[in-house]
Amino acid sequence: QLAAALGQIVPKFYRLPMSLENLNKHVLRPKKDYSSNRLITGQLQLSDGTFLLLDETALTEGQLNEQGIANIVAINSVLSQQRLGYDFQYHSIDFPTNVNAIVISEGKSILQVDCQVPILPQADVPTANALSPIQLDALRRYLTAAQRIEYDLPDNVQTHLQEDFVAMRKEHPEAVTADTFHQLLLVARL
Repeated sequence: QLAAALGQIVPKFYRLPMSLENLNKHVLRPKKDYSSNRLITGQLQLSDGTFLLLDETALTEGQLNEQGIANIVAINSVLSQQRLGYDFQYHSIDFPTNVNAIVISEGKSILQVDCQVPILPQADVPTANALSPIQLDALRRYLTAAQRIEYDLPDNVQTHLQEDFVAMRKEHPEAVTADTFHQLLLVARL
């Protein structure tokens, strides 16, 4: 239901079932084919602003091969750094991406995710089908506009955040890092 709803709400959407077979057999990052002198498209080569749904519920027990491990590394790079490595056989070149990702899993994710939100399924949850075409259009416009809004923190808020960060570091010096602060700022922006 989540995939169907997202597909109706966002302008660009791609669902990637993370089955063992998909991870081990498919090439998720672009790769140069020197025999045809062409760049072969990878499934993670998505246009800016695409919503990527990574479906770990399709994952079963088994062994990842070399390709599967390379695919997990590529997915993690897109999730954590917004960079996708293009494979040119002898070297890799990273290109920036702008992909919004949601990972669904029945347990702890195998991917490096910044934020986990447990969801308890409910029987009578309204779907995107319950919205009229006018409401769907308004929701799409809102989401598009929300992504483009300039985000600026006033000086007094910046000072308050720095003070809170220093206090957090004093309480938990090993657990709270600059990356933690960056993650908190990103989540607050959402």
